[in-house]
Amino acid sequence: MKGSAKAAGRSKDETAAPPEAPVSEDDRRIRALILAELDRRGARPVARRTLALIAEGFVEPADGVPGYRIVDRTGAVRLRGEGVAGVPLTLHDLVEELRAQHAPLFLPPAPEPEPEPTRDTIADVRAAGARFVETQSALARSLANSSAERSRALASAASETVEGWRSRLAERLKARPRPAAAGASLDPAEPAPNAAERLAEARARVGEGWRRVAGGLQPGQTATRLRDRVEDVLAAGSRRPVALMALGAVAGAALVAALSLSGRDAEETGRPAQQIAEAPPQTAPAESPPAAGPAPAEEAAPDASTDMPPAETERPPEPEPPRKGGNAIVGVPEVIDTATLRVGGKVVRLFGVEWVRGGQADELSKYLRKRSVTCQPAPGSSAHICTVEGRDLSEVVLFNGGGRASSEATPDLVAAEDHARTERLGVWKR
Repeated sequence: MKGSAKAAGRSKDETAAPPEAPVSEDDRRIRALILAELDRRGARPVARRTLALIAEGFVEPADGVPGYRIVDRTGAVRLRGEGVAGVPLTLHDLVEELRAQHAPLFLPPAPEPEPEPTRDTIADVRAAGARFVETQSALARSLANSSAERSRALASAASETVEGWRSRLAERLKARPRPAAAGASLDPAEPAPNAAERLAEARARVGEGWRRVAGGLQPGQTATRLRDRVEDVLAAGSRRPVALMALGAVAGAALVAALSLSGRDAEETGRPAQQIAEAPPQTAPAESPPAAGPAPAEEAAPDASTDMPPAETERPPEPEPPRKGGNAIVGVPEVIDTATLRVGGKVVRLFGVEWVRGGQADELSKYLRKRSVTCQPAPGSSAHICTVEGRDLSEVVLFNGGGRASSEATPDLVAAEDHARTERLGVWKR
């Protein structure tokens, strides 16, 4: 038993792992270089240690640069070329040989990236033009739809207003009693008023009705205010086409009311004369003077003619073409950025547009295409409202994502910016 125990103890000592040999600093340095080269050449992780051991058998430490040398099985230094002028092998060459001999132990090389296709400038310009036309057509359709809806609403409101005016005027005229003339005589021998007197009285009544419809204003003041209103609306007509429609509706309503009032007054004026002509003959009192009737009519005619508005004021003035202000700047612009232009030697900032990083000035230059631009100072701002062929340039820039709406932007400009943000155009792509 004791002998078997001793034999078992000796067998365990013999099978125990021998102690590891000490590793020098040169060996550690060379091993680190080999592992780094293997990682660079794409060795598989499971074969990394095996390839490092194979390479360590051919690498020895040496003095100088690079601090190692590649030897063969006989211990001779391996050279890359033939003859005496050969260059010593490097770790890169050694790992390349191992890759050629043991290809499955290395990862396949990464495929080379395909060359980028050459960009066609003409195609890019055409694509940009197509995108711009598409966005402009969408804007035009939305503006047309909104204008049609507003026009229908304004027409309905104007018709209701005119009907209300007519009904109120009719009720007022029916409820008001008309006193008989002080000097009117029922004597058949007295001549009836002639057509000139009737016309003068009718014109006087039409003038009175016109002043009532116009709110008590004198005809000259009414025409002046109406003309000023037309000029203001026409000045903003390029950006507010609905304002022209509203002005036309109001002017038409006033004209219809005046015409209806004049017709009703003319009918009522003719009735008293007809009643006087058909009245039975009666004896005139001796105290009344013979020519008492025509005198008041003749005296009222000049007053009526002086108070009657001229024929030109009965219909609204025709709209004139918009006139350019004295401060307008016209010329071919030079694009500095999407919010700043140089027109006629002056630097002009677009109203309601704020430039941000990413705004493409070349896209705006392509859109303008050397066309003339008209810039007018914006009220209450140092910026300008610039138009090209009647189109607001600020709205075009914001609609295509060329910038951001500033704090002074109008609701239309904010809506254009919302469209660009929704469609991710221009600066809103990121």
